Amino acid sequence: EDCEKVARKFNDEVSGLDIYYRLSVIQGMQRSVSLAYADGERSLITTSTREYLQDPEVDTILERCVDSIHLRRGVRSVEYLTHRGGKLPTHKAIPPLSTSFIARNEPYNQLVQGVMRSTPSMSQQTISVVSGMGGCGKTQLVVNFAHEHGVRFKHVFFVDGSSRTSIMRDLVTYVQNADSRYAQATFQEALDFFQDSNHCSHVIIYDNVDDVDLDLRDLIPKAQQGCIIITTRNRTLGSLASEPLNHIELDVMSEQEALQALLKASRLPTNDANQRIATTISQRLGNLPVALVQAGSYIAEAGCTPEEYLELLDQHLSELMDTPASDRQQRGAYATFDIAYAKIPSSIQNFLHVLSFLHYANFPMASISTAVKTEFRYEPFSYVAREPLFDQAIELLRSTFTSSGSWNALTLNKMIVTMRKFSLATFTEGFNTRLLRIHPLCHTWAKARLPEEKYALFAEAAVRLIVCATQEASMEQYLISHVEALFPDGLDTKMCINDCAALAEVFQNQGMLGISTMIWNKTFDVVSSNMGVNSMRSRQVASHLAKALSRQGDYDNAQQIQELLVEAFRAELGEDDAETVWAMGELASTYQYQGRYSKAIELLEK
Repeated sequence: EDCEKVARKFNDEVSGLDIYYRLSVIQGMQRSVSLAYADGERSLITTSTREYLQDPEVDTILERCVDSIHLRRGVRSVEYLTHRGGKLPTHKAIPPLSTSFIARNEPYNQLVQGVMRSTPSMSQQTISVVSGMGGCGKTQLVVNFAHEHGVRFKHVFFVDGSSRTSIMRDLVTYVQNADSRYAQATFQEALDFFQDSNHCSHVIIYDNVDDVDLDLRDLIPKAQQGCIIITTRNRTLGSLASEPLNHIELDVMSEQEALQALLKASRLPTNDANQRIATTISQRLGNLPVALVQAGSYIAEAGCTPEEYLELLDQHLSELMDTPASDRQQRGAYATFDIAYAKIPSSIQNFLHVLSFLHYANFPMASISTAVKTEFRYEPFSYVAREPLFDQAIELLRSTFTSSGSWNALTLNKMIVTMRKFSLATFTEGFNTRLLRIHPLCHTWAKARLPEEKYALFAEAAVRLIVCATQEASMEQYLISHVEALFPDGLDTKMCINDCAALAEVFQNQGMLGISTMIWNKTFDVVSSNMGVNSMRSRQVASHLAKALSRQGDYDNAQQIQELLVEAFRAELGEDDAETVWAMGELASTYQYQGRYSKAIELLEK
């Protein structure tokens, strides 16, 4: 009886704090349960337990307990329970800066200007958003602000923004600790805390709000004063910023900042030789802060020289970027990309893998719409039969871009928005298209994460997109760099000759006549060896070769080929056939370039 009295008294004292839940078995039940267990009759235990848990009072207690654990409202120290005055902790400890931290003046000053405009004397809440790709230094930028300017505020709360639950949990816990009047506060009451004029001097940092499905608006206090700072990969959250100035779109480091970060992390002396090689390494890593710290940590740990690391980078980039840094954050560049990859739709995953075979910059998004119109099958030249890989690549592109059965401007915009939300790409305006750019490391990561047995399929899909884009003349100016990325050693016979011919036209139209002529030479060799020199397709290829030679200024060789073609077409197809007429027109152009105007006029009159 004394035990029960003490238990009830204690329960009365702390039951309202959501930290203590007492579940007591029914008196007399203990003996029957122990006897049943001894006799091996476990069914009695099961039955009794089930009945006990179905009791309404027990059920209510368990629900409250689960709810408290979910929001972690019940985390309390003994000091808190016995507290009768003095200062309680008002915020979670601000994370430490990286040991390789380098100040970034331009974005930092923009953040400070935006936040510090809100003072206790102003009746305005300011919201600042720092967005950018994973590993670009968003959290470090804000942590530096908190360390340098936190003393100006009465409360600085650092909130885990990874989920709705973590945000609610942290805010409730902080407010309960900050003011004894809110010791039993609910989440809504915690938000009300910030509307109190006694608490207007506050900064709430919502860190890593990367869940694109999380609606943050109802998790932010609707206060007239105070400062909110949000770090996120989701660039669209910039719409929450109080003013355009308050949205800091953080990019990679400048070359000087990157050099300083790499040298600091590597513990290397800052002499001219080290700076020169470190600059090359920084450029190879795209000046991405997380990658620079990784590189510096490896150099420091392995005791290698910058020259040795650069050589390793050429041969083992993926392995090095998979190795986390040895600093406090222990993060890696590829790990940050993996986090986003796990959350994006499979269509975006496939698109990234396709892009990894092209150049990382200036992919014309309008080319997708162009390709969809021909169901990804466009072939301006059809000299040889296609391998099964051709249809497999088309099916991959269909599942990537038209899985819902249609493609339109809205579909394209949704894809762009999704990639912006995860900061996987940036977009700029080009001529009649938006141009996509992904970070060079994200580009190599996307290929490294693709199984090697799928390389040929995704490379073929990339070729399909580029060839289909040749339908639009305005797209051609953006295609050359992607072709060069697809075939860094030059176009060869591994690529279908139909596609080679299509790309030869692009090179020719862009003034790269030597490459165009080389491709047409290879195309003629393949087609003539397969079908014979005098076959119709061989003659068609020869006509394009002659045109390329003429454009290049090799009029004599172009003339010889074109004269033979005109005679062959006349003999086989007749004077009035379209092929004959077209060949005569090409020969007339060559005569004109040679200054042989009378012969050119004679042909044109015919």
